[in-house]
Amino acid sequence: MRSNIRITMSAMVLISGIIFLAVGAGCAKEPAADITSARDAMQKAKAAEAEQYASPELAAAQDAQVRLDAELKAQADKFALFRSYKQTTELAQLAVKTAQQAETKAVEGKEAARGEAETAMANARAAIDRAKSLLAEAPKGKGTQADIQAMNDDISGMEQSLAAITAAYESQGYIEAKAKAVALEQSATRLEGELTAAIETSKSASKKRSRS
Repeated sequence: MRSNIRITMSAMVLISGIIFLAVGAGCAKEPAADITSARDAMQKAKAAEAEQYASPELAAAQDAQVRLDAELKAQADKFALFRSYKQTTELAQLAVKTAQQAETKAVEGKEAARGEAETAMANARAAIDRAKSLLAEAPKGKGTQADIQAMNDDISGMEQSLAAITAAYESQGYIEAKAKAVALEQSATRLEGELTAAIETSKSASKKRSRS
């Protein structure tokens, strides 16, 4: 009889333990709100063009997201009674933080790129205008017509390129616009140098003729 009582008590203890674990497991639920926040923050970072303007920060956010997904899978693979989402919550919060940092950096980077593109375009415009002014002063005469026409064609091509760069800028392609504007300014500056040299050579020749 006593043996049966001991068995019954042991069974009750076991059942109580199972009930306790089950109740505890009922509290171990995925932190859905934190997980959703992490996903949303990543989408906002990408929408802010973090891949282009804040790639290191976006990489950190993506790494946090990968770790979060791995932890979610690790918990899902466990028996329900043994799941714990403390680390999942921490990783989700880290994913939110890093994604928000990437978004902020992207907004700042894009604004900086916009200003740099504007400056580069203005410099290119100024260099083209200087070249046009010098072309008007370039010596004209026998043997120079072909050269002047070629330089005029070069300037026309530069102005067309600047128009295309402006279109890229207006489409928010600031990095592309800046790079092309810098290259265009360099081309216009080279032409400016060639014209300046030609004008100086012409002036020197005229002085020599006037002395002789």
